[in-house]
Amino acid sequence: MSRFDRDARAIVTAYATPAARAHAAIRWASAPLERIESLLPRGGSVLDVGCGHGVFSLYAALRGSSRVVTGVDIDGAKIELGRRAVERLGIAGRVTLTEVTAAWLPPADGFDAAVVNDVLYLLGRDRARVMIDAMIAAVRPGGVVIVKEIGERPRWKHRVNEWQELIATRVTHITAGDALEVLPEDFIERALPGAVCHRLDRGYPHAHAAWVVRR
Repeated sequence: MSRFDRDARAIVTAYATPAARAHAAIRWASAPLERIESLLPRGGSVLDVGCGHGVFSLYAALRGSSRVVTGVDIDGAKIELGRRAVERLGIAGRVTLTEVTAAWLPPADGFDAAVVNDVLYLLGRDRARVMIDAMIAAVRPGGVVIVKEIGERPRWKHRVNEWQELIATRVTHITAGDALEVLPEDFIERALPGAVCHRLDRGYPHAHAAWVVRR
């Protein structure tokens, strides 16, 4: 599981409400955010697509002092809580969190890295492909694109993911999205030719995987 280091603890305590702190702690405990952060370039501009409360955006900034991070999400309430956490952590000069519409796409050639963590399954297959293509175009030549999604194996972990996300999107409504379609791994691999797949599920009951490609 992700090591609950000093930066992670600082992020969790920076959120203003008990519910946001609990969400940040659960997100940290259930996802390999530390390993995903290690796949980013050590510096430069980073786009975090579907950042939610901004947990990963904040961590990427704290772990890389020469990174400038832009996080975007459709949930304005989460963005506002994230902005307050940014201020408390004193990193407003390096982290910008912005509410966007569901139709938003990133500008071309604007970043050194683009990352999406467990978001594309909420978009539906067609919209997910559009977003992946836009993320590739959003990074400068030599930049890195990271797509972290639910993997298909082992199957029992894949099922855990599906049930958890079904509860989050359809029951508790803590996650917003238009669709719920876990993307086949070969779909992601076709969308990211030449990507290297990193299996990140060791120590987790979830089938975490990340695909990394350089433009």
